[in-house]
Amino acid sequence: MSQVVSMVLTVEREEQGKAFKLQRPVYYISEVLTPSKQRYPHYQKLVYRIYLTAKKVAHYFVEHPITVISDARLSEIMNNRDATGRVAKWAIDLLLLDIRFEAKKAIKSQALVDFLAEWIEQEQPVPSVPEHWMMFFDGSKMLRGSGAGVVLVSPKGHRLSYVLQIHFDPSNNEAEYEALLYGPQMQFL
Repeated sequence: MSQVVSMVLTVEREEQGKAFKLQRPVYYISEVLTPSKQRYPHYQKLVYRIYLTAKKVAHYFVEHPITVISDARLSEIMNNRDATGRVAKWAIDLLLLDIRFEAKKAIKSQALVDFLAEWIEQEQPVPSVPEHWMMFFDGSKMLRGSGAGVVLVSPKGHRLSYVLQIHFDPSNNEAEYEALLYGPQMQFL
């Protein structure tokens, strides 16, 4: 059961020095379907993709002729006189737009790859070994006294934990401040 619908809007243009038209991705649209939409029949999900795209990027659909390329017979579904319900509503909404339907042809799959490469970070963050010690601290005020905790993490990942007992009556913020002050001194103890 498909939980997501998605489409890629591409533009096909002639470029200088090229004997063929190049396809460039313009927009990628994706929506996670609600449980009720997940129960749509497959053909309704196909039509919903077109409807969703036309709503989200209406400026492209109004200004330019659009060709929808799919293996499914979307033209027959959209232009069916016996269509009812959602499909009929969507078809009426899309009727004024210049949308043509074509069977899948040799779409240069590189267009999608190029598009995704632009939008997805190519370099995943590499876990680096920090050059410095890291310190985590917290303080608290309780009925029976106040205290603070400090955890120091070395560049190699070794952990040193300390607990402070505070012998005066601080506020919660003051207890945290004491932990902040004593933390850096503790690695040398």
